[in-house]
Amino acid sequence: MPLIDGTPVDMLRDAGPSSAEATSERADIIRHVAAFRDHQIRIRQQREAYYDAVLARTRAALRSDTSRI
Repeated sequence: MPLIDGTPVDMLRDAGPSSAEATSERADIIRHVAAFRDHQIRIRQQREAYYDAVLARTRAALRSDTSRI
């Protein structure tokens, strides 16, 4: 039996994931990346909505302060 670094070649061949496991793992990674991307989009939209609300309140407060002068 041929050896690579003292390990039988058959053991090395069997050590890797099967193609079904690799496909499943790849699909899992793709799902996780898509979920992360969706989460980032949601967070960006929330951040922009918060910014718009704070800006509107600030402008309203500045307008009301200016009218007192």
